[in-house]
Amino acid sequence: MKRGADAWSGILGVIFAGATPIPIDSDQPAVLPDVLKDDAAIKFIVAEPNDTWARQFDATMVSVSEDFGDHDPVVQQCRADDLAYVIYTSGSTGNPKGVMVRHDSIANTLRWRSKAVMLTPNDRVLVLLSHQFDAAMAIVLSTLHQNATPVWPCQNDLELDALIDQIIRDRITILPAIPSLVRALASHPRFSDCTSIRQIWCGGESMPSDLPELVRTKLDCTMWNFYGPTEASVEVTAMEVGQCDPRRRIPIGHEIDGVQIHIVDDRLAPLPIGFTGQIVVSGRGLAEGYLNRPELTEQAFVWAEQI
Repeated sequence: MKRGADAWSGILGVIFAGATPIPIDSDQPAVLPDVLKDDAAIKFIVAEPNDTWARQFDATMVSVSEDFGDHDPVVQQCRADDLAYVIYTSGSTGNPKGVMVRHDSIANTLRWRSKAVMLTPNDRVLVLLSHQFDAAMAIVLSTLHQNATPVWPCQNDLELDALIDQIIRDRITILPAIPSLVRALASHPRFSDCTSIRQIWCGGESMPSDLPELVRTKLDCTMWNFYGPTEASVEVTAMEVGQCDPRRRIPIGHEIDGVQIHIVDDRLAPLPIGFTGQIVVSGRGLAEGYLNRPELTEQAFVWAEQI
């Protein structure tokens, strides 16, 4: 489906029905139909009736706008180890792969957010990301989990004047955005009029060390820096960004609850503080593996007794 509220009605409906959604943005699909057909046995597709991408599958089409009559919906019970959703990676290191995330894993992230990044029923969260990105999953689910209100952009091209207008008009209080977009907004002459913003959530790119100060010259708000690979339940580390030395990089933060971060060498042996290595993630925030890719799962999701 195209990005927007209808897509999320479909995603949540699939979860409540006890099935596993694979969110795909029909405007910019992260995976080719043939690859998805090989990976998963697709039985139902939630899409608009005229969606040509969805019609390439031999599956039952369901529309979120369809009238199913007057009946009480039934929410299916699930287990903690059931799959909550599958998100396809960008494929920057090869063909796109479907990352399987369990209910207990994403629930761990939502519990942490409810304690560390608290929202209120008065908060209005602007959802700029497409639903096929894992960060969007955390944004929308944590917004609903904490009884706040998700708001979708009026247009998809993210034109700066239109975004500023919407932030002011809709009294947006939480702005999740990649740092490059935050910089573009903060450099806009009317950004200082966006006084409703109280938190900015950044991720997806390294945060430039001068960005927090640039924002704070315009607004009195809190900034967060989130980090996490697609192979996790969104973020694995985070930090509230305070005063920054522009000569030093902004860290990716500390481990969230239930997640352990290790810096290791090529043999997965732990390295002392100050040494350069690769990041290894373990704990409740780790994904289950790649959909129908056992060999790749075995390569990326490993057992390491020394960690």
